[in-house]
Amino acid sequence: MEGDAQYLPEEVIRNILTRLPVKSLIRFQCVCKHWKNLIKSPSFIADHLHHSNLQNPLLLCEYNDRESLMNLRLLDREMQFLEVETEPLMDSLHNPMIIGSSNGLICLRLCTNKNGKYSVSLLLWNPSIREVRQIYINYLGFYLFAGFGFSPILDDYKILIIHPTRYSAQVYSVGSGSWNGVDCTILNDWHDLHDDPITVNGFMYWIGSKEDENDLFVVSFDMAMELFTLISPISPREGRGTIKLTVYENKLGLLSVISENQNSFVTNLWVMEEVTGTIRETWSWTKKYTSNPLTGMLACPVTMWNNEIVCDVYFGDECEPKIFLINITTSELKMVNDPLFNLDLCDAFNYVESLVAVGGIKSTTMFV
Repeated sequence: MEGDAQYLPEEVIRNILTRLPVKSLIRFQCVCKHWKNLIKSPSFIADHLHHSNLQNPLLLCEYNDRESLMNLRLLDREMQFLEVETEPLMDSLHNPMIIGSSNGLICLRLCTNKNGKYSVSLLLWNPSIREVRQIYINYLGFYLFAGFGFSPILDDYKILIIHPTRYSAQVYSVGSGSWNGVDCTILNDWHDLHDDPITVNGFMYWIGSKEDENDLFVVSFDMAMELFTLISPISPREGRGTIKLTVYENKLGLLSVISENQNSFVTNLWVMEEVTGTIRETWSWTKKYTSNPLTGMLACPVTMWNNEIVCDVYFGDECEPKIFLINITTSELKMVNDPLFNLDLCDAFNYVESLVAVGGIKSTTMFV
């Protein structure tokens, strides 16, 4: 009817917008003030993130080059690689490394070298909305154990750093922008923590080992309680090969490569399950998958991506490394190769586009 304005119901508009990519949503904030307020609201950001996790999971691939510059690519479910534009700050620093990715946020460890002395800082980055927060650490050294993740209990993101001597640990709350000391005396007897941790359900997990002992254990850190514990040993047989912690179906998983003989090996997926019917909470490993025997190549498991094991595969000294996917439902093997990158795969992380803010560029100093 002439003069009557036709409007879509608010629920329909919201439903449509939650399905759009972040780049479009940033542009659509200019449509009207109502849309801008809606897209910036915490409830809409949470709904959009939930939909992205379900419908558009990506694999963030981190490559190394000879000049220690960061090269990032995103792999989508159509097996297409997308370029990730890094921040200029990363290109000016030595050997930036990703320590974790959660809900579209990426945490990196950055190093600067002044007169032979290395100093470490951290960078929290959302590449979808091009927002960064640099967090300075008053520590001269090349390496700190570090982890990053989301605590659903606190609705907060946290960064954990552990001094290499194990005498101190600190946690940074992204929500409050402050550091807090953490008791880590349980780690004093441990010789090594292997790699950066995996984060799932508000806990960070490492593989740890004691000096002069071959046994491997899982070390956990509860981000809400800010408490370290030892929760589970790893089978000696699994520990003899290449092992990597991962996340599978929102549970802690373990990927391992076991040699069957000199020319054949299999990849196993284990998942940590809670044991019911016990007086106290206990955990055990359940094997979920064993691959068919593979020969003629060296495969290092990197992570789980939905129902596929992501492997860094080498076919020989004269061949470039490739990314290999093992489907644990069908055992199908799939090779993916980015034609623009013939570089070593350093690591890979599950990633989704999100509108989650990091609070802009803020400098916060923590003393260790």
